[in-house]
Amino acid sequence: MKTKITKTISLVIVFTMLFSSVPFYAFATEDIKLESTEDEGKTITIGEAGGYLIGNLKTTNILYADRKFSLPTGHGFAAENGNNLYDSLSGRKGKVVGDNNVKNGADRIVFNKNGTTTLIQDKYYSTPQRSVNAAFDSDGFYKYVDGDGYPMQLEVPADQYDSSVSLMKEKIKGGKVRNVTDPAEAESIIRKGKLTYKQAVNLTKAGNIDSLKYDATTGVITAVSAAGISFVLNLAIASINGEDISSALTDSIKDSLKTGSIVGIAHILVSQLSRTSINKLYVPVGEALSKVMGEKICKAILESVGIASAGKSVLSKAAKIISSEIHLQVVLLVILTIPDIVDLFRGRISPEQIIANLTVTASGLAGGALGAWGGAALGGAIANAPGAVVGGIVGGALGGAGLSIGTQLLIDNFTESDAEKMCSIIQEEFEKLSADFIVSKDEADRIVDAVQKKLDGETLKEMYSSEDRNKFANDLMIEEFEKEVANRELSTPSEFDIRVETKELLKNVIFIH
Repeated sequence: MKTKITKTISLVIVFTMLFSSVPFYAFATEDIKLESTEDEGKTITIGEAGGYLIGNLKTTNILYADRKFSLPTGHGFAAENGNNLYDSLSGRKGKVVGDNNVKNGADRIVFNKNGTTTLIQDKYYSTPQRSVNAAFDSDGFYKYVDGDGYPMQLEVPADQYDSSVSLMKEKIKGGKVRNVTDPAEAESIIRKGKLTYKQAVNLTKAGNIDSLKYDATTGVITAVSAAGISFVLNLAIASINGEDISSALTDSIKDSLKTGSIVGIAHILVSQLSRTSINKLYVPVGEALSKVMGEKICKAILESVGIASAGKSVLSKAAKIISSEIHLQVVLLVILTIPDIVDLFRGRISPEQIIANLTVTASGLAGGALGAWGGAALGGAIANAPGAVVGGIVGGALGGAGLSIGTQLLIDNFTESDAEKMCSIIQEEFEKLSADFIVSKDEADRIVDAVQKKLDGETLKEMYSSEDRNKFANDLMIEEFEKEVANRELSTPSEFDIRVETKELLKNVIFIH
């Protein structure tokens, strides 16, 4: 039986991962019904799905931007993104534009508060001489200029700034910087980067302080966005359901903090892993799926994460996004199932149950991803890039929640959950205690209400791991039976009452005969 269940659920896992709880348990004895809700967090709600989706979009976007860190010259790209992050945190809006492949174009743009822009070229080499010389062409002239022919700023490692300024002064004196004759202008041309050369190199590697700080910073930004979306969606749904505003706010805050924490942790882990060879495992899958999806859907995917979809490299770009998304989903799945794995090793949940929980979580994540891509494709067809973004958010939230719940219902038809097994034992012990204490229906109803308050996922897990589950169930309920019996009002009949009743009884007996 176990083999059959395991195989069936394994098929469900494969199905949901390719095409893309709070379960309710009840048991009854005639007029008596007990209910138990297992530990929350299995089914992905719309609020969580929305939060995870936004987190995924931002994380995937950052992974795409950081994808070149693994190249031989990856520290140069790390410098661009790292310096841009510092500018953003300092309140200066910036953008990395090096991907446009414009010859002698800027690597970064900073949008100044006065409405102007600053064009920046990043050069991070091992020595000041190499960093500065890399900005000059084969004829020895400075090659990075704006539309008016004036030099862009040259951003160099922080520890090379002074030497780079001196070198640039010599270049200006030698007439190698067009439209600039004053050597003092070297200080405005050379821009001091926020990162040293070593820090830029460290950003390309996993497991060091610099890369962890970078990933933690981007992770916090991503987590805040995810928590915000989760809060808004949870509060909106609670309001629609007519919940009290105070409890709705409390629950929404708790859920948003949980979602934000998970998104932040997943972001850091997947970002660190992307700097290792593990990341390459997902590339072939991403390339294969992008070809199957076709250019139209791939364009929608790119637009949903804010990446330009023009040009001949649509499939290539989409393949990188898809492979990053798969990598992220795997990490999220591990994080979301860690509590179940811990419970399994502590004997608090069966292998069948953990497979079921894993399936529901996986389907929710897969549904979110596929829902986002499908919604992006539909929205993009209606309203181009803005429609793709909105369609991705709506489709992802509904897809994640819907497929998660649907899979839970499907699994419920295949296997009896641990909670249901425990509830069956509780029902059995309830019947025994009811007979022992000779309880009335009203007394039984009150006992059921009291016992129901004790039943939650944690209690059922403790019961599952106990050596004697029947004794656990008995101990859980007997106190309530004793309390109810102790409150009974018993009256002793008087001698007169006994004589009257006896006399009436004897009269009836004589009359019958």
